[in-house]
Amino acid sequence: MKIKQYYLAFLKICLSLTLISCSSTNNTSQVLFDDFEPLEEMPGDTSEQSSINLTDEKFVLLPIPKSEIKSIDSSRNPFVAINHSSGKLSDLLPYGMRFTGIGTIGESKVLFTETRNQINQYKVGEEIGNGFKILNINPSLEQVKVTNGTKNYLIKFNQQ
Repeated sequence: MKIKQYYLAFLKICLSLTLISCSSTNNTSQVLFDDFEPLEEMPGDTSEQSSINLTDEKFVLLPIPKSEIKSIDSSRNPFVAINHSSGKLSDLLPYGMRFTGIGTIGESKVLFTETRNQINQYKVGEEIGNGFKILNINPSLEQVKVTNGTKNYLIKFNQQ
């Protein structure tokens, strides 16, 4: 029974505070704080910094520096750090990329890859994604050399 009385008293207090806060206007804060004067310096503080009046200063925003916006390869594996050094090439290549073959088109040596059911062709010197470039394609040995700028990888194809 006593708990119910305390609970009802608590609800009355909350309701009255809510009504007071809803009915108050912006002038309430002025009425409440008219008696107080702003402190020029903190008590016990004798430094010069405490007497600076911030209302006199005007703040100016600095312009945003213009820089080149680089697009991000949408096939990059987001779960692997950009500077990740792993022994497995498949962890470093764009997500889902699979080497499907090599060949020649005209006089150009070409590497064929498959990503998301799309076949792509890359020539020597072209970037295949995630910072990897093709260094060399050897159709007779069925090998491709790729690099990420710090480490070179040799890919050997199996005959089927």
